[in-house]
Amino acid sequence: MGTPQSIPAGAVLFRQSDAVRTLYLVTAGCVKLTCSDEAGRETLVALRLPGWLLGVAAAIVELPHPVTAESIAPCEVRPISVDGFRALQQTNLAVVQWVQRMQSREAYEQVSQLGLLGGSDATLRLERLLVKLAQAGHARRSDGSHQLTTHLRHDEIAQAIGSTRETVSRLLSRLERKGDLRRESGWLIFPKGRLAQASGLDD
Repeated sequence: MGTPQSIPAGAVLFRQSDAVRTLYLVTAGCVKLTCSDEAGRETLVALRLPGWLLGVAAAIVELPHPVTAESIAPCEVRPISVDGFRALQQTNLAVVQWVQRMQSREAYEQVSQLGLLGGSDATLRLERLLVKLAQAGHARRSDGSHQLTTHLRHDEIAQAIGSTRETVSRLLSRLERKGDLRRESGWLIFPKGRLAQASGLDD
């Protein structure tokens, strides 16, 4: 793997239809994967947290990237050239096994997510997403609360939880009224309380 690189929120690592030249291991932060159709409509495909190697499927099948990868929070990644990755695949059994585990985890999470979409309410799904984002990267404030910046739009959050943009806005407002969340100039603020505890931030 290459030297760790820090990237800001909103940085594009690769774009849909680009040839695969570099893979990126996410070591901190969170990256969103999106796909655009012929009309330019963008769909959120997945969120990638630390431990994911981005671009691996396209590299294995030797096809262009099917998605765009963009950081939604400050991230740290370790790049590896596609040629270097393929060489490791041929010579290092541990790398092959690690990639298999990662791809198996992806399939497992996709099935689990489908179950959640059918069996839980939108409030719970939103809270679980917020906890996931908070675990990926946050900063403690002087008052003991935690702040998170995310480049996820409301429609993307809605796609992630299988809901609508209007429902997301309503649920975020409800969390604010309950004191579990505040929004300040693009930041999500987690006061000391239920969501912060669920994220492991108040441990």
